[in-house]
Amino acid sequence: MKDCCRLDGIATFICNKFFNLKKESMKNLNHMAGFTKLILLALVFTGTITAANAQKCKFDFDKKDPMSGDRVRRNTHKVNYGSAVELAYPFYTRGAMAFSFYRNGDDFKLEANGYLPGLKTYTVQTSDQLQIKLGNGEIISVYANNEFKPTVGGQGITLYAISYDASQEVFQKIATHGVVLLRVYLGSEMYDVEVKDKMLDKMKAGAACMLTD
Repeated sequence: MKDCCRLDGIATFICNKFFNLKKESMKNLNHMAGFTKLILLALVFTGTITAANAQKCKFDFDKKDPMSGDRVRRNTHKVNYGSAVELAYPFYTRGAMAFSFYRNGDDFKLEANGYLPGLKTYTVQTSDQLQIKLGNGEIISVYANNEFKPTVGGQGITLYAISYDASQEVFQKIATHGVVLLRVYLGSEMYDVEVKDKMLDKMKAGAACMLTD
């Protein structure tokens, strides 16, 4: 501003205007920086929802409960199933697992359907948990919401169909970070199911689709 004082007439007027604009621009930039931070935080929180809207969500079923009017839906992911050829002889050594996301209004559940080698008689208890290791290293535990008896099939296999109570927060974390490992507890026994990269992305999308209304 001192330099402007050395000028006369129109030159002084233009110089003063320039410095006032510069000062106002700096204020606006500071305000914009704070506003930009808020926008970025909002984008991080809603990014998975936007991703779900950008893709076509697929469900096992998507319907309305005739009594409550709530939307009810499920999508299933065959985590470590083999190819069509392998499925002719799949379960004797490694078993197979499918996991589902289920939502009925504000009720969120995770479901595990597993074919395990051997004939098992253990009944799942509400103290039995499903541990979920996320892509960021965080481990989440959810618990069975009822007792579930196994179904013994032919050729030495046992089927378990288990439902676990979850929450919107759990679904949000899976949609954001994905799942790299699932550990199913059956009493003192546990079964680890690794999630491959391709399935990780599908499960992220599946969880995100459950968060849209």
